Amino acid sequence: MPGSLLKNSVIVSVLGLLLERPLHLYALSQTLADRLDAQGTALGRGSLRNVLTALTGAGWVRRDDDDAGRTVFATTEAGAAELRSRVEQQVADVGADHDHMAQAVAYLGLLDRARAVELLRRRAAGVREVVGGVEAGVAGAADAGLPELYVVEGGYVLALRRAELAWLEDTARRIETGDLAWTAAPATSREASQK
Repeated sequence: MPGSLLKNSVIVSVLGLLLERPLHLYALSQTLADRLDAQGTALGRGSLRNVLTALTGAGWVRRDDDDAGRTVFATTEAGAAELRSRVEQQVADVGADHDHMAQAVAYLGLLDRARAVELLRRRAAGVREVVGGVEAGVAGAADAGLPELYVVEGGYVLALRRAELAWLEDTARRIETGDLAWTAAPATSREASQK
């Protein structure tokens, strides 16, 4: 069971928050509820405890005690590496069944500037292919005499993907030109807590 928990979409948000600073279970559950990158991940404290157990078992999170004697969780170096890997995968994945882009870009700063631009451009190329395919499908339906209402979802998908493409291209350009300030990736939460 813990292995399957490691596939949970909330893993990126949990590792990211715990990389920012060590948190105890209640603070982590409250912070997750307030974060845009974790939106739509309804996770009670019991489920979150199970996720933390799986993350600890994988070596991606460690347990410590804070000054008040509460158990706090922090991302390990292996967890930070896993987080970077997942961010890269999620930025590059344009599949309709796996769109966690908001979650991935919340932690884009973990990557170096050149890698971030490369991944954003790779995703843009994938989105262009999706747009071309949907455009061809909508045009084919029109050529076949189907009413627009029968393929109205095509217009919806095109509007979303075109907006995404514009954002990807603009953000890649802003990173390259320095218009989007780029700071060093945060240290692991252990290093941050020792400073």
